[in-house]
Amino acid sequence: MKPIVILLTAIAVLFPASSSAKQAGDDITVRANPVTPAQWSAAVARRLDRAMASVAAPIAGFHIDGIVTVRFAADRANRPKDLVVARPSGHSMLDRLALRAIARMGTMPEMPASIASGQHVRANLVFATDWESYDRMVEQLRREALFNSLAQRRGDTDTVLVVGTIAASGN
Repeated sequence: MKPIVILLTAIAVLFPASSSAKQAGDDITVRANPVTPAQWSAAVARRLDRAMASVAAPIAGFHIDGIVTVRFAADRANRPKDLVVARPSGHSMLDRLALRAIARMGTMPEMPASIASGQHVRANLVFATDWESYDRMVEQLRREALFNSLAQRRGDTDTVLVVGTIAASGN
């Protein structure tokens, strides 16, 4: 019994309860890690993928490929607003489906602090009938993204992020 009392006394001396406990009235501050533009873009892309799946059914029988660039901003509730086809695909059906997919995304995650309120986002929606077409269009977007990042450094464009997704309309 004596060794247990000594052990408990040693623990109480080494780790006194009053020194490690918070005093009543102490404030606790919780800070969330800031969302990076890349994290935000990935979260929006996931929502956009789900929205694309719901609107892509009408093109299942058609074998048309294309990239549609939609420019939009976010309202106060982080929903897409002011949607405009910034670069049409050449197929009006794809352009309409792209606008519908952006609108169906619903509320987006909160925008990163590095994106100014009211700033526009450009989303590139890839409609591909096969993986070869998809790879070709994604490579084209990569080249354009490199060019756009250089232009942004010079302040030549308002493009903030590129959000890519795919809806297979064929095989």
